[in-house]
Amino acid sequence: MILVLLVHIITFLSEELKLQKNVGQEHIHHMNITFGEARRAVSQYQKEAEKCNIATETCEQAREQAEALTR
Repeated sequence: MILVLLVHIITFLSEELKLQKNVGQEHIHHMNITFGEARRAVSQYQKEAEKCNIATETCEQAREQAEALTR
């Protein structure tokens, strides 16, 4: 009787550990996907910021040229 009870407890704990492992693996998988998406977003924002900086520099140069011509 006690042996059967111990076998059931061990089986239950083994199943619980398997479930915890699966949940952990799913969590890691989700985090990896989220991290990849964040990296892609950061890369896109950096590209857009660089375009903005170039446009600002071009505009500033044109303003300076126009200002020089009006003197």
